[in-house]
Amino acid sequence: MTRGFTLQETLLVMFLGVVASAAAMPLVRQSMEQAEDAQLVEMLATLVTVIREEHAQATTYSGLSTATMLPRLPGSWAFGSDAIRHPLNGTIQLAASSADSAQFELTVNVQRDDTCVRVIRSSWPLFDSIRVNQTALKDRAGLPV
Repeated sequence: MTRGFTLQETLLVMFLGVVASAAAMPLVRQSMEQAEDAQLVEMLATLVTVIREEHAQATTYSGLSTATMLPRLPGSWAFGSDAIRHPLNGTIQLAASSADSAQFELTVNVQRDDTCVRVIRSSWPLFDSIRVNQTALKDRAGLPV
């Protein structure tokens, strides 16, 4: 005589499957966040490289803007004519520094503070100075403020 599974056995297996998948969800979310952060840091590195190559012969970054740099970037990065879309559902804007034309500014808009902190930590070596909401985190010499 063949015997099938009882309702209790079936429910137990289903319950264990739900518990296992619930335990894995934070790991999946964390790996997705790390991948998005890495994409943004790679995008920032590419932008810095393109900007520095474009202005290698000049002593200033005057005239630098998002609109002037968009043609040199992949088309999928464009978000309208004056912003660059990044993988964390925000935008990046480029401009020459208003305080010092020998510097340029990247304004990165992100949705969440924890994302901002992770990206700053990852992209720290790329920039001479970093400001968040007008607060300096790194000065031009590269030292934490």
